[in-house]
Amino acid sequence: MAGVQRRRSGSALTTALVFGSVFGLGTALQAQAPSLPAADAVGVGRAGAGVAFGRSLEAATLNPALLPTLQDKLSAYAAAGFELQAAQVTLQSNQTTAQTTDRNRLLAGFGFAWRPEGALAYGLKLDQPWERHGLLPDDAPGRFSGREWDFSARRLEAQAAYELPSHPGISFGLGVGVTRLSFTGVNAVRVLVPQDGTQPAGGANPVIGLAEQSLTESGSATRPSFTFGFRWALNPRWTLAATYQSQVSGDLTLSSGYFSGPSYVGVNGYPPVLAGIGTQGAAVLAQSTVQAGDGSYKLPARMTLGVRHRVNNLFTWELDARFLGAGLQMPGWASLTTPNGLAAAPGEVPAAKRSYGFSAMGEVDLTKRLVLRGGLAYDAPLLDEGQSNPVLGGQASATFAIGATYRMWGGELSAGYAYRQSKDAIVPTGLDGTWDQGGYTASGTPARVEGMGHLISFGYKFAF
Repeated sequence: MAGVQRRRSGSALTTALVFGSVFGLGTALQAQAPSLPAADAVGVGRAGAGVAFGRSLEAATLNPALLPTLQDKLSAYAAAGFELQAAQVTLQSNQTTAQTTDRNRLLAGFGFAWRPEGALAYGLKLDQPWERHGLLPDDAPGRFSGREWDFSARRLEAQAAYELPSHPGISFGLGVGVTRLSFTGVNAVRVLVPQDGTQPAGGANPVIGLAEQSLTESGSATRPSFTFGFRWALNPRWTLAATYQSQVSGDLTLSSGYFSGPSYVGVNGYPPVLAGIGTQGAAVLAQSTVQAGDGSYKLPARMTLGVRHRVNNLFTWELDARFLGAGLQMPGWASLTTPNGLAAAPGEVPAAKRSYGFSAMGEVDLTKRLVLRGGLAYDAPLLDEGQSNPVLGGQASATFAIGATYRMWGGELSAGYAYRQSKDAIVPTGLDGTWDQGGYTASGTPARVEGMGHLISFGYKFAF
């Protein structure tokens, strides 16, 4: 088979307490989650907070119930930038470190709103709620537990919102559309190579080594999704809001094949290898068939509760709390059917559990034209203590964000930057192992898994 290569109180004290508590947690954890806080420049600068931030089109992409608060009859924004993330695995026994490649992805967002006369408002939004990628080297520790999960979810929803005529501060919103998931997985297996590669191994055809082969599988699917939002302006300064984003699940039809050429080891799982093993290994692989794993996937539901406080005409802050449903799931690893049996990964990526997180942001109208903002976010672990996986991450993570908006050219030009870092995780056993002719055995060597990333976005909003 051909190789496949690719790939954010009414007093200063209240405000200080809110941001101080978030900052304290973030710095203590030094904590990158597989979800993105935002896909637009304003949302990135707010570290993903904004479900209660009225009069903001970018925030209305998070919560459709904010659409009636927009001042312009017609408005739109477009944003583009890039998302970077990387992970590394270090064996504590010998300090061998492997870092991921395939680190960059396009980050794009779009929003449109129409607010006619009356109680109804309409919108359209495109965002990227999930993104995870990074390819480990072919000799990385832990590669048998997976070399790559590369998945991206892009969501397009049409929105509508209704503000109660009898209570103008209360509105409800609904976004209905589709979420498209694109997925690629890469994992490594080892297969027996006998003296005569054209025949099964046996007493008269002894095993002379093993071929290590990376397998790839990929697929995409589009499934319906929806977002429900609520907003309640308690008074001119305080707003309470909530959103619910639906779970997205389904089955991918996966295509599979060899990712790259094989490497070879001896029967004990280590070099050296016998002369001629390449020829015999090629014969074994030519008779083998790649089988894609279980194609089922799930992106869990998310509920967010936010409170916004406009302290004065210059400064506004918001705090959002997020609750993530259990079961983030991507397809299982591919396997290889050979003349000498099935070669499969020793295990799947650990199942993600229910989790939570929060985002806090502050925004200052510095001048009539210039707005500055900053934010902090925290996401709790998706995996239990002592569990981690380089392709998922899954540990606690934090985001530190800054941004600015400048009113010019009849609209608003915005920039946002966020730094994301995962808590370093020590995996006591099970991540690294040896694979000899008897199969895979976990080495018991502790390994450290680390991760970090950046978000950079530029956007322009205009009314017409």
